[in-house]
Amino acid sequence: MEQTSTQQKLLLYAYNELPAREMLEFRKLIDSNSQLRSDLDNLRMVQARLDTIQESPHPTNIQIVLEESRNSQLEIH
Repeated sequence: MEQTSTQQKLLLYAYNELPAREMLEFRKLIDSNSQLRSDLDNLRMVQARLDTIQESPHPTNIQIVLEESRNSQLEIH
């Protein structure tokens, strides 16, 4: 997907971040443009996939942060 102002608007549209009037106008453009409809469908598919990803820090990273926190607390007291 080439980055253009239309593509940027499409992204804002997908996340409901356009002003209401622009949402309506852009919806009309999407309805009349099969490529934009296809791009929006693809974008929504990616959104759905991203919503299912659950990440958490590696246990080693948690341990390092906890140790650094303990060390900094000892330095303060």
